[in-house]
Amino acid sequence: MGSLAKAAPAQAATGDPVLLGSSNSAGAPTVIASSPGDVLVLQTGSAGRGLVGAGQGAEGVAGQSVSGSGVTGASTHGTGVAATGGDGGGATTASPGVVGTGGGRSGGNAGTGVIGYGGTGPSATDGIGVVAVGGGSSEGIGLVAQGSGSGAGVQAYGGSSGGMGVLATGTGAAGVSASSDTTDGVSGSSGSGYGVHGTTNAAMPAIFGQSFGSGVGAVGVQGDGPDTGVLGYGGRGVLGVPLSGGTGVVASSAFDGTGIALNAVGPAQFLLSGLASVAAGAKSVTVTGVSLRAGSLVLATVQNKSGVFVENAIPNVAHSKFTINLNKAVATGHTALVAWFVVN
Repeated sequence: MGSLAKAAPAQAATGDPVLLGSSNSAGAPTVIASSPGDVLVLQTGSAGRGLVGAGQGAEGVAGQSVSGSGVTGASTHGTGVAATGGDGGGATTASPGVVGTGGGRSGGNAGTGVIGYGGTGPSATDGIGVVAVGGGSSEGIGLVAQGSGSGAGVQAYGGSSGGMGVLATGTGAAGVSASSDTTDGVSGSSGSGYGVHGTTNAAMPAIFGQSFGSGVGAVGVQGDGPDTGVLGYGGRGVLGVPLSGGTGVVASSAFDGTGIALNAVGPAQFLLSGLASVAAGAKSVTVTGVSLRAGSLVLATVQNKSGVFVENAIPNVAHSKFTINLNKAVATGHTALVAWFVVN
């Protein structure tokens, strides 16, 4: 008896019914209409996919709706919609996983390209609208946003109950890093609060400004205001510490020469000042441990009725001291108190 040849699998063609478990081909689109209810329901086992679409030079799956969502994905335990971009087909940049294009219209606002809503649940923290994670292991960027024309790259609104517009947390680096080629790297504004507010729990500045330029305009922090340019609150409202050989604080009048360079409201304290005592029978006193420079001026005047006055004050820059000489020796039973002040 001869052997039976294996039959080729049957295939449906144009006009034939769809055969399950077989490849089906047609020369025209197949349209299935249903009203009301779902048009086509595909269900698979525990590991299979419900629908696989493969396109040649076009979309693998395309969804269109008159008033609802073009494509909707839902999962009981997994991701509702997952997309993976290709290698770019020889291009220098691989293809994105998701591309969203908002709809246009002649009047009003155009549509949003991509929008994400975080889920809600019984926990204290609800879901996040959009999460972006950079690829690779070292320098992958989580999110890149670019505005069109003068539009902002990123625009964020805080929640109605005091939510922040943008919350950024760095891991061993800055939470937010912004740069610009020609204008401000970071710009902050507020209708009724602080334009920029910085806080820290460390013994470090809450706001730190650093300039790598040179010249008069190369300042770390600059404040402009119609009344006060910079206002500092604290045990020391403002602290200025120079680099080696520099100046801690410089106060200047206006560029046109008008105005006051420095206005101290209240007592002023200077470390290069003090009170020296000249005992009875002496006519001079030497003050040591005073930082002096070649151009230092020592001012001195007697503070009590002792029958003497200051004749001169001679600085000794090399030995960080100066000597106050009186016009004569202090009388017996008296002590001359001399106030001194070093300028420059």
